[in-house]
Amino acid sequence: MLIDITPQMALDYLSSRVGKVCSKMLANERRVLERIVYLHEPERRLYIEEKLDPREWVNRAYTHEQIHQIMTHQTPENQLATALCFTAGLRVQELLTLQRFDEASASKDRKWRSDLFSGLQGEKYVVKGKGGLYRAVMIPHCLAKKLERHRLSEPRQIKDRKCTITNRYNITGGKKFTDAFSQLSKRVLGWSHGAHGLRYTYAQDRLNRSIPDKSYEEKLEIISQELGHFRKEITPHYLHRGTCS
Repeated sequence: MLIDITPQMALDYLSSRVGKVCSKMLANERRVLERIVYLHEPERRLYIEEKLDPREWVNRAYTHEQIHQIMTHQTPENQLATALCFTAGLRVQELLTLQRFDEASASKDRKWRSDLFSGLQGEKYVVKGKGGLYRAVMIPHCLAKKLERHRLSEPRQIKDRKCTITNRYNITGGKKFTDAFSQLSKRVLGWSHGAHGLRYTYAQDRLNRSIPDKSYEEKLEIISQELGHFRKEITPHYLHRGTCS
């Protein structure tokens, strides 16, 4: 039982994680364990003697040419999923949650910028992301037309990674898609950054190409909200050397 975990057991576990996870993740695990082992002494802390080396940052973005190479070997179903992730910055599970903009709205408990998607053209949709956050995404007109061809007559309930999702389009996504994408990327390119790397490409394209007339700080905040993070300090991780997230 969790209540039986001693401070020494917690320290042994944390020491075993040094070098295997980034410092941010290790700090999160330490905080959780502190709440368990020091339930009645919340001011006490667990201290790790080992010095934590920062994890080397890796640019996980694919170039446009690499994405094209992968897509030429994909089925039409997976081509659509790849294009949606790449052009709209979607997580793979968010593909399964797509709704028309007149069917849903972005979470009302957040303060959204009015200039999201500056420089982009397309149709707005809504997805459900991490923590149950609903956000708007912009899908290019040509892809929106393709997406609507796959619209279901009635919503259905599906499972992905033990999550129950209300699904409105007969498209691939989630674990099935990301597994297929990674396998194909390794076969075509010799390596893979996973389908999540498509979000890196989206973020870097937005920063370097498509957001007009904004300061660097404003661009970070715009990209953060478009990606569904809502914290601009996370955005640099998608762009250059930054924190692990």
